Amino acid sequence: MKKNLLLLIFTVLFLGLNSGVVAQKKCKYDSDIIDPISGERHRTVTTKLIALDYYKAKTSFGSNAPKPSTLLFLKFHNIDSKLQLELVIKFYGNLHRYTIPSNTKMNMKLNNDEIISFLSNSEVIPKHAAVGYTTLTTFSLLFDCTEKDMQKIIDGGGIKAVGTKFRDESISKIVKKKEIKKTVYRARCIITD
Repeated sequence: MKKNLLLLIFTVLFLGLNSGVVAQKKCKYDSDIIDPISGERHRTVTTKLIALDYYKAKTSFGSNAPKPSTLLFLKFHNIDSKLQLELVIKFYGNLHRYTIPSNTKMNMKLNNDEIISFLSNSEVIPKHAAVGYTTLTTFSLLFDCTEKDMQKIIDGGGIKAVGTKFRDESISKIVKKKEIKKTVYRARCIITD
């Protein structure tokens, strides 16, 4: 009798602990590396923002197909507990003389309509790559943030839109509806070990 009771308790505890582990979703990072020299752990997750502006470009098939002229990606970084956001702007065209100054403001609109702002921490010089008959110019703006900022993203229900100043114009991009909840997941992952 005691043996059966102990076996029953052990089974219930074992199943209870395992179901808790299964219910906890494991974070999927774009990268999760440990620097071999400094020993710092660097984790990154990325969200693609919707490109709303288009240009007409001749494709190899000769048709005029709309292509996005500006793509934005938002990356969450945790470098040995130092949190950063990175706004990556990819522009089809050559902007070799254009730089983005430090202290450029990035605004985020959360799902609860709260707006939070960040300032870039350095001047950004473009990187170029040849893509077919055009040039892809990439700018990567880094913004320092805190765990409190990430908690605002989580509590606000995710990021709904992101905007900044680019080429003397304001650009704002929305986050796909299915990605809004993923921004909560990504913010939660990036602040947990």
